[in-house]
Amino acid sequence: SPMVREATLSLLSNCLAKEPSLERHVLPQILEMTTDPSNGPKKKAIKLLKEIYLRSTSTQIRLKIAAPLLLPSQDNESAISELGHNVLEEIWLTAANPNVKTDDSQHRLNRVQRAAFMVDLLESVEKSTVHLEAFEKFFVHCLSPEAKGPAANLKICGQLVADLVDEVIDPGNG
Repeated sequence: SPMVREATLSLLSNCLAKEPSLERHVLPQILEMTTDPSNGPKKKAIKLLKEIYLRSTSTQIRLKIAAPLLLPSQDNESAISELGHNVLEEIWLTAANPNVKTDDSQHRLNRVQRAAFMVDLLESVEKSTVHLEAFEKFFVHCLSPEAKGPAANLKICGQLVADLVDEVIDPGNG
């Protein structure tokens, strides 16, 4: 039942908070829950995947998580699509913690890494029309007035594009 799946995800969340090494054993099942027929498990899976994504330093783990997170952002249920948009905005477009003093070169390096990650993501889903459409629609949403911070999103998107162009003009000089 949906309540059991949701409770299972809550239990997994608690276990992973205490022992992150278990992640590799349960990640495939958590990823499956992003397309659960019921909203409760779907929401819980999205939130748990956000935590795992932010905690992970592995590009491969992040790629495994990012593609499935695209689909809930296009869900027919507005609560799910809104949560999906918010999570993707937070992990891809929100700048590093503003309370931490970081110099401009570190901000640029973070952006270059994010831009490179998005290129890797697009390459990993290039054969999946549904994922490519979800990626495009996510960015259309981020720049629309319905987004949490369209002005800030426009600024970071412009910077990401500039970083990508710089990389094309002068590869490896980021």
